[in-house]
Amino acid sequence: MGGGDPVTDFPRWRDRINHVHLKDADRSVLRAAEGAADPMKEIWAKRVFVALGEGDLEVDRIVDSIVAAGYDGWLVVEQDVILQDAADVDRARADQVANRERLRRWFA
Repeated sequence: MGGGDPVTDFPRWRDRINHVHLKDADRSVLRAAEGAADPMKEIWAKRVFVALGEGDLEVDRIVDSIVAAGYDGWLVVEQDVILQDAADVDRARADQVANRERLRRWFA
């Protein structure tokens, strides 16, 4: 969302990083929210943050870079959403199960 490139930025700033917030995002939701009265609410309600690997970010390359750098701090997986009904809760739960499964590639 900030426009940076974590694949190149992580190694550059590694010595100053003590925790990582890992997300994947659907950039089309970001573009659609441009000019909205409350863009943050808009992107959360429309699920800008998706399960790891389902969005437009290079999650595998990002985590590969983090692991290769020998990083041993906190890694927090976030998926900010506005839960509007039971289906949203079910999807959020399923997304977190999928996230844990994906992360087992690096952290078993």
